[in-house]
Amino acid sequence: METEPVAARVNERVYDWLEEQAEKEATTIGRIVEDELRESYQEKGGSSDEDDEEPLPEGVYRPNSDKHNFAVKYVGYNGDTRRKYYKTRRGAVKKATRVREEEQLSLSNV
Repeated sequence: METEPVAARVNERVYDWLEEQAEKEATTIGRIVEDELRESYQEKGGSSDEDDEEPLPEGVYRPNSDKHNFAVKYVGYNGDTRRKYYKTRRGAVKKATRVREEEQLSLSNV
């Protein structure tokens, strides 16, 4: 199994284009490759975390953010409102599930 980055295995013209795009968008070549692959997958009829039509669980929402796709709003141990941000739906759902389980555990210990 090769361990060199994907960009190192592509032809020179593609690598130059990736480098140019990364500079324009002030990001990494890996991010450009990821974005291009996601876009291509979606065009071919695939689905992604961001386009999942299933309703979001309680506490999970889509923030108005360019950096994060999902967020979880919950009450912390000291009673303050907290938010945790995620790039993937799966991460946000896991956090929301943990928060609900912790709430149930704390209520059962009262």
